[in-house]
Amino acid sequence: MTRYREPTRLENSTNDTGRIPGGVQCLERPAGVDFRLLGPLEVRIGTCDVTPSAPKLRQVMALLLLRSNALVQTAELIDELWRGSPPPSAVPTLQTYVYKLRKILRSAGEGVDIQTRPSGYMVSSPDAEVDVAQFEECVNDGKALFNAGDLEESVDRLTRGLSVWRGPALADVEKGELLASQVARLEELRLRALELRIEVELRLGHHEGLIGELRSLTSAHPLHEGLHAKLMVALNKAGRRYEALDVYRALRETLVLELGLEPSLEVRAIQQDLLSADPGPEDRPPRAPRQRYHSLAHTPAQIPPDVPHFRGYRREMRMLEEQFSGEGAETCVRVASITGMPGVGKTALAIRAAHRLRWRFEDGQLFAKLGGDRPSPVDPLRILEGFLGALGVPADTVPDDLEEAGKLFRTCTADSRILVVLDNAASAEQVEHLFPGSAECGVIVTSRPHILHEAEVISLGGLDGADAIDALRSIVRPQRVDREPREAAAIVRACGGLPLAVRVVGARLAAVPGLPLASIARELDDADRRLDYLRFQGLDLRSRYDSSYVQLHVREASLFRLLSILPDNVFTAAQVARFLSTPAEEVEPLLATLVEKRFLQVWEQGGQRDVQFYFHELIKLYARERLKSDSDGADPRLQPTAPPAP
Repeated sequence: MTRYREPTRLENSTNDTGRIPGGVQCLERPAGVDFRLLGPLEVRIGTCDVTPSAPKLRQVMALLLLRSNALVQTAELIDELWRGSPPPSAVPTLQTYVYKLRKILRSAGEGVDIQTRPSGYMVSSPDAEVDVAQFEECVNDGKALFNAGDLEESVDRLTRGLSVWRGPALADVEKGELLASQVARLEELRLRALELRIEVELRLGHHEGLIGELRSLTSAHPLHEGLHAKLMVALNKAGRRYEALDVYRALRETLVLELGLEPSLEVRAIQQDLLSADPGPEDRPPRAPRQRYHSLAHTPAQIPPDVPHFRGYRREMRMLEEQFSGEGAETCVRVASITGMPGVGKTALAIRAAHRLRWRFEDGQLFAKLGGDRPSPVDPLRILEGFLGALGVPADTVPDDLEEAGKLFRTCTADSRILVVLDNAASAEQVEHLFPGSAECGVIVTSRPHILHEAEVISLGGLDGADAIDALRSIVRPQRVDREPREAAAIVRACGGLPLAVRVVGARLAAVPGLPLASIARELDDADRRLDYLRFQGLDLRSRYDSSYVQLHVREASLFRLLSILPDNVFTAAQVARFLSTPAEEVEPLLATLVEKRFLQVWEQGGQRDVQFYFHELIKLYARERLKSDSDGADPRLQPTAPPAP
């Protein structure tokens, strides 16, 4: 082991003024020599800084010191200095550099020198202090102490080793291939030592003191899973489990976005431990004894069976899981609102999410269809009667008043973990009394329009091509789809990414095993009859559109029909106003309403000054049908005059 010592005085100073050969002047007699590479390059003799300033000299010095007491070949030094393109004078120039460096080092005493060998050079400095050697020795000692179980001493040695770093290794030295590889090795060793020191401190219980440092490190290393894992552990041990889960969410988003990768098994295991762990006493006050209105032996489990061919919406599923994971707000019920056009898969996503979240809501799961697409939606009092009955409340004790029944429902769920899924809601007023009474409960609401302003809103726009084909393959034998890939792609394009449309086509193909995909693709290519072909044994896309269309007001319905005449599926309010010879201020609120009711979507493309609207192809075909079939025709105040300007 290298011994750490106080610098000793040099005995070969040239005079009492402290002047060192090479022209560097010190205020004191030099004593000891230090080589510092872990940061800006420094060569110090006693109190004198004799670091060479010329870039090439610094490169030679750095490479020789990194291999202190080991041979560096002449060819390596030349490659490092001139990167494969040396001048004819490379060898004598290198010899000049070594001569100048030798003069500096010899001033430290006879024990420090650059020795010439037949094929290269070697720095001989047995008594010099080299920060790289100090660092590596401390790290090795720290590892040994850690393996021996001496955690306190291990932290001390690792901390001492890391303290010699003053910044990035050789921060002010130009680096060729050899130096760059050496610096990369040192930086990697530094990071591993840092991880080990943090691991030891976590085991010693220093959780809260590490959080700030780990946040800084994860910010500097956004793709380093080990540091993120340690931050998650530190936050959890400090009683901040929700923040730990948020760290996982941010890491996963970064990995998927930057690399297209999921977090490692180790990190996912920590996340699962966080999700499944019961809060400790420090996280939650003890629950007071209470009267239960339902028997745990008959916990309600009303979620419908999962949809077997559900595919896609991975990002949206993650958003739902994160909304209900860990600890929520102290007093607020967590609510997620899933919205989107008819047939886009709102109910299927809600059911899949509910099944994946069942473990989180061990006191039961309640489900109700609210009939928001009907002229007369379901009375919320009827829903409450069913919920309370499932919780064991006798029917004759349920109040006839909606508000009082809602209070009773909140009382019954005040100390429970229950998930409520409300499918196809018509309005906020319909669901406001159907929310449970505990912050540990959760609510998932599906609706076509956006009705809940305080909820986490998840708006569905349809499947991408790959997910739509995957959904088709899950319904039909995969070999049939793979035999006709072009036709399969044409089918999912005609379905516009709507899961219901894909499901209809898949059901038709599954019912007739010999039917080629090409025949379905040809049918769907007929735009005028496409909605006819997207109907099979109770699955009917057109009927979903009908239920929403009948709820439009006269002017909304009239504009909806007329928009089908537009040549493009993407347009602005100004284009529509010109097309209808109607002031834009009259058109804009109607377009906004059609967006709210999910007949239109806002086209999210950057660089556009005006808001652009997108008319989904299948909804546009439906609007065209209504334009042809509705006997009342268009509102006389909204008559087209000419196509919009391109």
